[in-house]
Amino acid sequence: MLGSQLGHMVTNKELEKFTIVRVDKCVLNQVQADRKVIILLSLTVLVPGNKVNEKLGNPINSQTTGAPPTNNGQTDPTEPVTNGRPPSMYETQPMDAADKEMWPNLSTGAINRILNGEDVPGPVFQILGCKKIPGIFNDRYRLLISDGITGCPFVMLGSQLGHMVTNKELEKFTIVRVDKCVLNQVQADRKVIILLSLTVLVPGNKVNEKLGNPINAPPSNNPAPTNKRQTAPTEPVTNDRPPSMYETQPMNGTVSVHPINTLTPYQNEWTIKARVTSKTPLRTDSNSRGEGKVFSVNLLDECGEIKATGFNDAADKKMWPNLSTGAINRILNGDDVPGPVFQIFGCKKIPGIGNDRYRLWISDGVASCPFVLLSSQLSHMVTNKELEKFTIVQVDKCVCNQVKVQADCKVIILLSLTVLVPGNKVNEKLGNPIITP
Repeated sequence: MLGSQLGHMVTNKELEKFTIVRVDKCVLNQVQADRKVIILLSLTVLVPGNKVNEKLGNPINSQTTGAPPTNNGQTDPTEPVTNGRPPSMYETQPMDAADKEMWPNLSTGAINRILNGEDVPGPVFQILGCKKIPGIFNDRYRLLISDGITGCPFVMLGSQLGHMVTNKELEKFTIVRVDKCVLNQVQADRKVIILLSLTVLVPGNKVNEKLGNPINAPPSNNPAPTNKRQTAPTEPVTNDRPPSMYETQPMNGTVSVHPINTLTPYQNEWTIKARVTSKTPLRTDSNSRGEGKVFSVNLLDECGEIKATGFNDAADKKMWPNLSTGAINRILNGDDVPGPVFQIFGCKKIPGIGNDRYRLWISDGVASCPFVLLSSQLSHMVTNKELEKFTIVQVDKCVCNQVKVQADCKVIILLSLTVLVPGNKVNEKLGNPIITP
């Protein structure tokens, strides 16, 4: 067999008939009990075939098992003879039969062993089906694989291997060797095998048939419960089984909270309760479906961590910083609040002799304050339309002054601020703020 990385030498006509080559690297594989195959991994052309143009010597085909010939090297009289010599394997059987003998054996029993948590090195499976699970940016693929006696429909292809499906390398009936995989317990009664690395051994269009008579494995290889432990009469049962963690952990009495380590692509809707550990900046990305905005967050709960991605409108809103609820009252009470985030509800010009001043109405989501003055050095932000209605800003520096003519009135003066989200992006009021007295 010629290694797949050398296939170009045939298409480039470097390995024509009668070519003389030097084999730099090869391996010997025992593909069946009575069949061995030499695989050429690296070779060098010494003399092109069109220069040689003849067969050198009188070679006799070797036996695939390497066993010594019978009858002292003479041809078995019962064996068919072609042109006065024993036929090669290509001449004594049809090409399809010869191909089948070259196929590697499936690793019977390997699926159940993997589902039971065993480490099975390099198992050989046959792919019997592939189903696309659409995603927003990357599609995932669910496979049905077989080891000849057991089939498993709970197999996910690692996202880094998705190109093998789009390139039609994993067609139906393809025989593959799994170089690396992991087993995930996605529910109390369901396990999923995730394929991280695999090698195609025989393309599906060469096999073109199902090998063996596999029976699909159950979702879990856990032993069936005996009568020694019956389900309590008061315990709710769904589909004739005790409820999983999805059905027994209500949140606010109505919604079930799913631990992160139990999430699976088979679920369409779920709710998690987690802490954000990191967040990427909002950026613009594009794919075959068009251009859009995207950001990612890492979410952590007591059981595991997961990465979540938001797109377009969801990305815009989720990337908005939270307003600093309660910050307005704290500033009015004289507290030092570092970097509070507010939303601007309005702006009114106060004409002056030298420079116009601007009075703002701001909100922290629960309270709003119409007694806010923009310092004169920031007036250009209004004229440049940077402080439109609904704009979200961070106040870097401010002071709170008691109005001299009115003992019970205080004014917040903004000395330095940064625009976080322009008003035309937000375009709505955040929260239900009440005007401070």
